[in-house]
This record gives sequence, C-alpha cells and structure tokens, in this order.
Amino acid sequence: MYRSVVYTSSAIKGFSEEALREVLAVSRRNNARDDVTGVLLFDSGSFLQVLEGEEKSLARVLRRIKADTRHHGVQVLFDGVVPERSFGEWSMGCATIDEEGAFALTPEAMSRKLAIDTPPVIRVMVRTFFHVQRRYAA
Repeated sequence: MYRSVVYTSSAIKGFSEEALREVLAVSRRNNARDDVTGVLLFDSGSFLQVLEGEEKSLARVLRRIKADTRHHGVQVLFDGVVPERSFGEWSMGCATIDEEGAFALTPEAMSRKLAIDTPPVIRVMVRTFFHVQRRYAA
C-alpha cells in the first residue's frame, strides 16, 4: 500500500517558466532518490500536484514543499492510502495547460494517463483543476 497526497497552491508573483524548470529538475532528482512519483500541473499561477510513495518519504517531501517560498497557500485536498501508484513511471511528470509537446490537457487525456485503479477522488480533483483553469483563462 502507498500513500497519496494531492495539494494545490499558488505561485508567487513573477513565477517564471525558468523557475518551473528549476522546480522540476530538483523535484525529479529528489523524488527519484526518495522513490516518490507523481504529477505536477501548472496553469495561470496555480499548481495541483499529486504525490505518491511511502509514508516517511512523502512526509519529507511535504515538509520541503511547504517551506518553498516560490508558492503559497498550500492546501492538502487528499491524503490517503492507495493500493498502487497511479504515476509509477514518473519521478515527476509535469504539464502546463499550453505547454508545447505535452499531451493534450483535457480530462479525457489525463484519465487515459492515470492508472485504472486510481482513486476516483484523485480523478475528480485533476478534472476539476482543468475545468476551473480553463474557465478562468477564458
């Protein structure tokens, strides 16, 4: 059994593509070391991240995330046990709504990327992020 945590936060004013690349590079290195997997979604200054792994590893990662000054307002939306990883192949997948070369960010496309037994609550949160971001971007 694994633990999964889903949180949302807001980027600080002036958060750049370069800052996002830096976050990803460090996260991928740390997550590979700590055996943590997940996905980071970013659009219009908002983050939604799904993390999964062992209890102790996730506790360490969450402490680092909450201490990171590049974002604020961290709100944990889900924290629970899952039977298996949904993002087992990704040390940290990332996509922005308009990122060139990313898979099409629609609820349907993301559903195809998720493992079949991903808890419904996580699927709903990911879909909701897309819908809300698209509504406010319009």
